[in-house]
Amino acid sequence: MYRKLCVELQDSFLRVLDGSLDYSPSVVGFVLEVSFHYPADIGLRPDSLAWASVAGHHQNLGILLLEEMQIHSAAPLEREVKRRCKDQAVDPTDVSVWIKLVELYKSLDDSDAVRGIFECARDVSPGAREAFEKETLGDYQAAARLYEELYQRIRDTGPDEATFYDDAVLECCRNLCDWDGVEAVVTSRLQSTTLHLEDLFDFGYKQDHYVPSVVKSRIMTALTKGKNDRSFVDSICSAMDDPEKKRLLESNFLEELALMYAVEKDYSRSWYYAENLREQFLQQWSSLSVLNPSVLDRNLQSLQKIADLLDFLRYAMKGGCEGAARKVLNIWKQRLPSDSDTVPLWNDILIARSYFMGALCDITSDDFLLAKMELLNSFARATVSRNMIPVALRCVAEIEKLKKEAGGGSVSYVHTYCVTLERSCERLPVEKKVASHMKMLQKLGSCTDESDDHSEAATSALEGHLLTRLSEILYSSGSEAGLRLKPEQTTALKLPQDCSSPQQAAHELREKAFRKYQEAVQKSASNESSKQHSVSLLNMATFCNKVLQSWEDSDLDFKSRGECPNVMVHSVLSSMALGNTDAVDMFPQLLDVMQVHNSCRETFAAESVRVPCWMYLTWLNQILPMLNKEIGPYLFDIIDTISTHYPNALVYPFQVSYESYKFDSFPSNKCQSREFIERIKTRMDKLPLVNDFIAALKMLQFPDIAFKEWCQSMEDALRQKKRSQLLKQGFREMLSDLCGDGSVNVGTIRKHFSEAVKEKLLNAFGSSGEKLASMSISEFRTKCQEVVKGYNMSRPTSLNDVSPWLARFSMLEHPVGLEIPGQYSGKSKPMPEYHIHISGFDEKILVLSSKQKPCRITVRGDNEREYRFLVKTGEDLRQDDRIERLFELMNRAFTADPICRAKTLQLVTYKVVPLTTRMAADSGLNTPSEYIRAYEELKNRTTQLKSNFHKNVMSMNRRALYKAFLNLSSCSEAFFMLRSRFVVSHAAICIAHWVLGIGDRHLDNFLINMETGQEVGIDFGYAFGVATQFLPVPELMPFRLTPQYLNLVEPLRQHGGFSCSMQHVLRVLRDNRDTLLNVLDVFVKEPTVDWMRYTRLQNIQT
Repeated sequence: MYRKLCVELQDSFLRVLDGSLDYSPSVVGFVLEVSFHYPADIGLRPDSLAWASVAGHHQNLGILLLEEMQIHSAAPLEREVKRRCKDQAVDPTDVSVWIKLVELYKSLDDSDAVRGIFECARDVSPGAREAFEKETLGDYQAAARLYEELYQRIRDTGPDEATFYDDAVLECCRNLCDWDGVEAVVTSRLQSTTLHLEDLFDFGYKQDHYVPSVVKSRIMTALTKGKNDRSFVDSICSAMDDPEKKRLLESNFLEELALMYAVEKDYSRSWYYAENLREQFLQQWSSLSVLNPSVLDRNLQSLQKIADLLDFLRYAMKGGCEGAARKVLNIWKQRLPSDSDTVPLWNDILIARSYFMGALCDITSDDFLLAKMELLNSFARATVSRNMIPVALRCVAEIEKLKKEAGGGSVSYVHTYCVTLERSCERLPVEKKVASHMKMLQKLGSCTDESDDHSEAATSALEGHLLTRLSEILYSSGSEAGLRLKPEQTTALKLPQDCSSPQQAAHELREKAFRKYQEAVQKSASNESSKQHSVSLLNMATFCNKVLQSWEDSDLDFKSRGECPNVMVHSVLSSMALGNTDAVDMFPQLLDVMQVHNSCRETFAAESVRVPCWMYLTWLNQILPMLNKEIGPYLFDIIDTISTHYPNALVYPFQVSYESYKFDSFPSNKCQSREFIERIKTRMDKLPLVNDFIAALKMLQFPDIAFKEWCQSMEDALRQKKRSQLLKQGFREMLSDLCGDGSVNVGTIRKHFSEAVKEKLLNAFGSSGEKLASMSISEFRTKCQEVVKGYNMSRPTSLNDVSPWLARFSMLEHPVGLEIPGQYSGKSKPMPEYHIHISGFDEKILVLSSKQKPCRITVRGDNEREYRFLVKTGEDLRQDDRIERLFELMNRAFTADPICRAKTLQLVTYKVVPLTTRMAADSGLNTPSEYIRAYEELKNRTTQLKSNFHKNVMSMNRRALYKAFLNLSSCSEAFFMLRSRFVVSHAAICIAHWVLGIGDRHLDNFLINMETGQEVGIDFGYAFGVATQFLPVPELMPFRLTPQYLNLVEPLRQHGGFSCSMQHVLRVLRDNRDTLLNVLDVFVKEPTVDWMRYTRLQNIQT
């Protein structure tokens, strides 16, 4: 009975998918959802499934169902295939499924998944990956040629694969705007000499695959020529007499019908179809799922074409009233391409707007040409940012043609021309690179007379950039035999005649570049735009920074090289003073420059006071370690101003750095630095409640863990043979801290510990610790074990058990409030008067089961909201804080990259506020009880499954993580979204952790957000290779990519999402390596306590 029901459902579902014209998203979604949950009982054909998924905007459901079919290798169905060419053989099921997966992922613009399929699908033709890469880069001509070769090779043996290549050829032709090519391809497929639209309405393969391309090509050709092909119009009119064909046209070709009648000047009928198109969009939009953002974006982009058409028709139907055309043109100038738009979208908009602008009666030919050039220029810049250089070159070539008619071009276009040509010549031989840069410089020189101050500054900066690049090309190619500048090139560059050798020319060009950047700064200073001036200053600083990074290379010298330190310091600080937040990222480099080049220190002191002090808050962790160094006095004004205006931003970082200050290295300013630091310390101590708050938080460290930490420190002291007085002092501090029974701020946990071990401590080490100096390390360890033997910590039931001060705290009892830590980001000017203050603490406390037993407490703010903090002790959490700041810097780099931004590739970060060198509070991170642990089943069984690793892996459910995500999801679409976000977040974590050498990546250190699916890495105590060197079992794997991770994304596994996302992350980090290395410098300037301990261990080992 059940089997009969499944067969009936399968047959009904196939009839729905094959016979539908409208493909209602709700109906298609229902069919796919049911089939996904019962893949073994209800089998759908890959071609029908894929077609309906795209038409019904449920690609994610179609992908999940096809993946299940591929995993289970379902047998092909016997039902007749509708959308396949006749007389073609049947594909093997796996090839058919792979190809349909490619189609669905392409419709979502997920090129990484398509690459992954071509990598792991061995039965797919080997040249498909190369063709797709050409298509992705915008080289549609080469892609079309390769796709055509693939189609001709397998058209008789692989129908589904041939269909994919057939569609790909037509798509490439459409992207090239080669409308004659589209018709030529279709004509060749039909094996006829002429193409008639009525011959394609077969309600089968030709109608589905050829009619859209032919109709599009005829409409675009009509818009380009300004008139319709009469035979095409007659064919459409004839088709409208047939009810089935009319329904097809009015369902799928409303835009084309509206444009056709607009060209016919039948504006009423065009308006009718345009309004129907708008209604169709609204209807589709209301039925789309918010869990499919790619489909939402694609549909939203199509709204721009509808808006342009309606704008034109409103003007045309009013009879072209005076001024209306200018208004329409101004509206369109506000709608320009961005790097997130697709090439087909803007191809259509460019052609349609060109026709519309030509039809506006009061638009002059010059206005028309300038508007079209501006649109092409924006399109070119957008495609360059997406690395689609062939498309950008086509746009540049089109603008060059228009320039001949318009008699000139904008400075903005010349910049686009140079950027495009520079990117296109990256892989060319050196001689051609030099020739291309000469051409770009000549182009820039020709536009200087036409530009204003604003454009002149940008032009000079671009000239400086091109001269720098040309200098680098010549310098790096100096070893190539026979490479010399030609006399005409030397003359064009205005170089001395004896500068024909590459090295000499490189030095002269670097000097010219320096002067060009200076010229850009001077020109932008006379402009009223502070933004342009700040950008010019930042360009100047970037140039100087590159010079200073190669300072040791004496061969790369030029006349003004010595000015670079001062110029860089002045430029960065002046740009910051103008509000440029990008300049803030370069501030750590200034600290390095000041340490190497004494000459720029006075410049720093003079310019730094002009910068708003809040802009330094981001880099407090870099500034504070320098206060006792040689450059410390030049930083005093910054810290003094911050301590006056934003003392709560300084108090915790200063408390941490204060413990590390030493004044032996630089006796010249020893007294001055000590006096200033003590003055700031006095000022910080006067802040109400802060010291009491820190002391109360220290009580959250459980006494047995604090005792183990003391044992470790004493063991290190004994190993270093420190003086007896220091050992005694350490013992007395520990005894007072852990066994101080008299204080009202001591909770019951510490009181119980004191009662259990105090007498043992005194017996083992003496009343003042006098026995410590005579002990060996092994004897000391034995005594420590005896002290804590038999002690069992009782778990706290309330906050009062561990920290009575926090439990009793009430804002009403104190005249001045206590700010919640971590509210000073440095990204914008703080407003302390609006900051949240602590009203009190919740009585509940949650103790985590990890090694240091961190405690989660709940802070009640004065805004009637609750904030959770995870208080961690026993480790130097400055390392976690610095690594989280590095992650934030990486996220900014990911956001600036179009590919990473489109994939929403980000690291999930949280706020770490170090309160002392051994304690910190993590905010913005929920505790594991609010995350899923995907390996909980395996984790609970590790004690009984240690005999054999492979046996352990095989004993687990191979899709445990898959099922965990599926159970977490409200529907299949939610599962697809959560899985996608998890994959990219794990890829980002893997590479970021690998670059920073972060280890100890056990299961407790990976959390998964239950709302977003993103993975969160925590606990970075073992970083920079420490886990490989010092853990009992060294970590040799670069990152965690176990079978559970791979089975989550079967059948692609490591291909596609994982591997490609890792490549994107690594590329962006490599491009931003200078900024990251400067931020990492703080680890050297102010080593953490754990770093110093590992250094001592390493010295002992060696």
